[in-house]
Amino acid sequence: MGSNPNYKNWHLQHAKVWRNMPSPARPSIGEIGIFSKYINTRRNKPIRILILGSTPEFRDMCCSFQFETTCIDINQDIYEALTLLQTKPNPKERFIHANWLTFKSRQKYDFIIGDAVTAMFKLSLYTKFFNNMSSHLKQNGLLILRVPYQYHRFKIPIQNVMKDFRRNKTKTKHIYTATFNYLVMNYLNTRNSSISLKNLWLEIRKLYNEEVLNENEYQELVKYYKNLTLILYYPEEKYIGETSKHYYNILAKEFSLDYESSLANPIFVFEKI
Repeated sequence: MGSNPNYKNWHLQHAKVWRNMPSPARPSIGEIGIFSKYINTRRNKPIRILILGSTPEFRDMCCSFQFETTCIDINQDIYEALTLLQTKPNPKERFIHANWLTFKSRQKYDFIIGDAVTAMFKLSLYTKFFNNMSSHLKQNGLLILRVPYQYHRFKIPIQNVMKDFRRNKTKTKHIYTATFNYLVMNYLNTRNSSISLKNLWLEIRKLYNEEVLNENEYQELVKYYKNLTLILYYPEEKYIGETSKHYYNILAKEFSLDYESSLANPIFVFEKI
């Protein structure tokens, strides 16, 4: 990407796309508040934080705390693009170009935080992930993750979801926010707990052709789904406990109150044992 003459334009375009994405594609204000609350409990000493990925909301939060911060991302272009969305640069932030599952460092962190990172790899890799994160935490350090999982109450007909959205438009302004987790639960591949966004886009087109979505609703969703090829993984809640129990105690599971479908995106607080 760096050799492309449109490199800078790509950064700007990607930043613009991210800036316009509503929750749950990015953490909400309420969700950032939950992360901040737990980090605040240990502010009476020098803190080191590892951010999994390049989430600008996390980076702004760490900058406001003036903590020593490291971001680890397999894609340096994404890191540089999302840097454009930070409120101000963090002089205490550094970047590691590496894979979350395999990176090794002598550094130990007080906190490791991430947004939807477990959705990025197959469930068979969860134990490896939790083990590697544990090896980079200080004793009693906290791993705090927003973890998308299968919330079966959201498996209801999309026709009903849209009726509710139209009745409550002033409450839930974004059709993406109002529908995403319901779409996931309706079209999840239960054989491997995955959802292909490419296939989900095809299902949205079907919903439009079947007049479940009207023209305006369909065109709004086009902005968020068209040309996406990502595959996301959604475990059952019990699987999170099973794959993490040898490395952590689960201290808490919290939800934001600023959007209803956050029930499918809880924030887990894991303490290293």
